[in-house]
Amino acid sequence: MYSSSRGRLTFNIVAFYHHQTERIVSYFRTHRVYRYYMDLPEKGAHCAIESCQIFDLLPITCPACEQQFCKTHAQRDDHACPAPVAPAATSSKERTGCQVEKCDRPGLVSFKPDEGWSCDACRGVYCVSHRHTDAHQCVPVARPTDKKAKAQALLTKLFPDVKSQSRPIKKPTDPAKAAKLRAIELMRMKHRAIAADPRSSAQPQDKVHLQVVWGTSEKVLWFVRTVITGRAVDLAARTLNVSREDGRGMVFETDGRLKNEMELGGQVEDGDTVRLVKV
Repeated sequence: MYSSSRGRLTFNIVAFYHHQTERIVSYFRTHRVYRYYMDLPEKGAHCAIESCQIFDLLPITCPACEQQFCKTHAQRDDHACPAPVAPAATSSKERTGCQVEKCDRPGLVSFKPDEGWSCDACRGVYCVSHRHTDAHQCVPVARPTDKKAKAQALLTKLFPDVKSQSRPIKKPTDPAKAAKLRAIELMRMKHRAIAADPRSSAQPQDKVHLQVVWGTSEKVLWFVRTVITGRAVDLAARTLNVSREDGRGMVFETDGRLKNEMELGGQVEDGDTVRLVKV
């Protein structure tokens, strides 16, 4: 009696799982889920060595014979690759030796594709020890003139670009507009101004900002209002890299020459343009 009950229980369990399996398969077929699995690509490959034939999920393709191998037979020697060995590409730069007599070291060349030398002066090829000009008998070669640049300079000289020439700014005649324009220009100057004396410091109301011009060079500098004008001239000349010879006997000039013995703030207004001139 116990055996028959146990047999029926086993039969019921098997029938239950069989029924559940049929339901799952029916669900997959109804919703066509199996198509997603059919579209998945196959991964891996068997090793091309007949004596191996191991299945590798990540096979390695030989770049010479283009066959797939496992990691054990991936090297050319391991699978006796039948493809011919390509000759190593060696450039003429790598074969060039040092030009110094009795030196058998390999020469260095430039990493630039259009330059095959290690010395820019004589354009010779030398090793690490002889690459400097004082380590070999360096005779600089004359570099060819850039004809294109020379022709462009001649064209620019003969036919200057009218658009590139600065046009004079028409100042407004209305006093209110002129004052507003001057305030805007002064604000821009204050943002660009640098201290004529790096060691000095002052409150904003104690500064005077000037556009200082020397030849073709110009800079926006700020000075302490109480600085003596002669001292300000020296500071401006130093900032604009004026030589000592040219810096002797210089003065500031606006509509007229400023007096070096007087304070700067009493002779100029904030935002003025001054010129360095020799007397």
